[in-house]
Amino acid sequence: MTWYVDHVGASSLIPNNLLKSCFWSYSDPEQQLERLMKRNAMSEKLAKKRIEAQMPLEEKCALAHFVIDNSGSIENTREQALRLVNLLKSSWHHWKIRGVILLMFLAVFVPLIYLYLKF
Repeated sequence: MTWYVDHVGASSLIPNNLLKSCFWSYSDPEQQLERLMKRNAMSEKLAKKRIEAQMPLEEKCALAHFVIDNSGSIENTREQALRLVNLLKSSWHHWKIRGVILLMFLAVFVPLIYLYLKF
């Protein structure tokens, strides 16, 4: 199961400890501005306002569990992402979540199936 939370949502969830783990990617301010203007086809003035309205990058990175530096080459970013994926794959946390979901499923549906078969 993959959970995706956009940057705005993550900024409000992280300080409240509502995310088990979070990763953040960042680039230098000039790249961030250039990419935002290009991606959203917006003016420099509007893009700067949007960036200024966000939580400061230093705070985001300090709150994140994993940080990826996206200011280098694509290969460098890919290497960092693959290291993160391998680290997460070796984690047992996802099995705990699956176990809880299975128990909840059984607690709800086993009695329903029993009642259905009984009557």
